[in-house]
Amino acid sequence: MSPAEGVSFGSLRADVGLLQTELYLCARELGAAGERVHTQTRVLEEQELQDLNVERQAHGSSGAFWEADMESLVMVIEMKNKILNDQRKDLQMMEELVEKNRSLEQTILHLNHNNENQRVQMDNCWTLPQYVLLQAHGSSGPFLEADIKSLVIIIDMKNKILNYQRKALQIMEELVEKNRAQEREILY
Repeated sequence: MSPAEGVSFGSLRADVGLLQTELYLCARELGAAGERVHTQTRVLEEQELQDLNVERQAHGSSGAFWEADMESLVMVIEMKNKILNDQRKDLQMMEELVEKNRSLEQTILHLNHNNENQRVQMDNCWTLPQYVLLQAHGSSGPFLEADIKSLVIIIDMKNKILNYQRKALQIMEELVEKNRAQEREILY
């Protein structure tokens, strides 16, 4: 198999680099969104306390009014706490997915590196039998034929290894895409 027929390892590395950059930007955006939610919640709570103080000053200290107002404030705070907890869970899930994607991307880089090494070794294996055949042209013997058969077996084994690694790389890329889809579901 010639290098032109194989997977473009340079483009895979570029894609992985782009994916890492995109992942980093998503993580930063997610962190900023969490901060905004926290800030907005704090501002709303402060505003409610200010409104409560204004109401207290305007109406005096009516017991029934304060009980009803306190109940409604407790309900609002409970709802906001639930929303905040849900957002924290989503943020935690996103962080876990980001970490899983980093791990998968590292595995993809490792597999790409191994595939490149295997491709180079296969190219070298193809040139060795050609060299042996050129050197042995005109002189044949059982020893030379056994060597050629051994080389063919080695080449077949390396082809099988390379095909296995390509399948593993494809599976890893599918897992990364699946995790990205989960991230998009959480974000939207």
